Amino acid sequence: MLLNAVDYAALQDISDSFDGENKPKRWDVSSPTPPEASVVNDRWSGVRVNDEGRVTEIVLLSNNLSGTLSSSLGNLSELKKLGVSKNNLSGPIPDSLGNLSNLEELRVSKNNLSGPIPDSLGNLSNLKKLSVQENKLSGPIPDSLGNLSNLEELDLEENKLSGPIPDSLGNLSNLKKLSVQENKLSGPIPDSLGNLSNLEELDLEENKLSGPIPDSLGNLSELEKLRVLKNNLSGPIPDSLGNLSNLKYLDLDDNELSGPIPDSLGNLSNLKTLDLSGNDLSGMIPDSLGKLSNLKNLNLSGNSLRGTIPSALSVVPEWEKLVGGIGSLSNLETLDLSGNSLSGTIPSSVSDRNISIKH
Repeated sequence: MLLNAVDYAALQDISDSFDGENKPKRWDVSSPTPPEASVVNDRWSGVRVNDEGRVTEIVLLSNNLSGTLSSSLGNLSELKKLGVSKNNLSGPIPDSLGNLSNLEELRVSKNNLSGPIPDSLGNLSNLKKLSVQENKLSGPIPDSLGNLSNLEELDLEENKLSGPIPDSLGNLSNLKKLSVQENKLSGPIPDSLGNLSNLEELDLEENKLSGPIPDSLGNLSELEKLRVLKNNLSGPIPDSLGNLSNLKYLDLDDNELSGPIPDSLGNLSNLKTLDLSGNDLSGMIPDSLGKLSNLKNLNLSGNSLRGTIPSALSVVPEWEKLVGGIGSLSNLETLDLSGNSLSGTIPSSVSDRNISIKH
């Protein structure tokens, strides 16, 4: 069986789009006629062909490739996996990739790609993984990405994307990971993200997001990681976050959050890291935090918290519930309460253990 002629022509164009000597290994595109499909499977680096002679995979990770992504990639109509991450590719993501109706994985991360994310990617109805992080992509996140009903991972971090997070992303009912950290996104966190019932990771770190943290995020029952640090978020920490029974990492630091630390955070029995530092939180440290028996890192520094450090109340039996509670917090490794208006000292039940403490 010969390689499909249309696919061979596309592979010739793709090879031509790569610069210099760092072309894919053993791609022999010199013949005017297609090679045997078995030869491509056996010899051509990163290419897989099915029994009908159609290209189904191109995976060329860390091949030191330079040049551009050819628009002829869009002619590989049976392609299921395209992976060219960790290369030196530049130029835009071709609109023609939106023609790849069978594509399940698109990974072009860690290159020097620029320009916008094409609206046409919203046509990829079978796509499960979309990874474009660590490039130089700019412009908005297309609303059309909300059409990707089978998407499980959306990685857009470390680009130059701007504008709001589209409400349409709340339609991605199969999404497990949403990462848009280290961009220039602005506006509010959409309430619609609370519809992502399968979401396990939500990372919105280091953008210019503003407004409150939506109560709806408390609906994300599968969530294990919530990181919204280094934005301009304001208002209170929602009580509803205490519903996130699977949460392991809660990072809300370096925002403009105010009001008290909710008692409900003491319900997060799987939590390992709680970082609320660098906000304007007020009131007292709730005793309920002493129930966080899996907590390793607690940082409440740089707020407007007041009152006695609960762990200092070693003569009061209730304190044993918090830092005996940090006597219940038997896994604690770091504790930072500095930069508040707290009084008292850390009791020996805590300070005698090998814990990094700032207060």
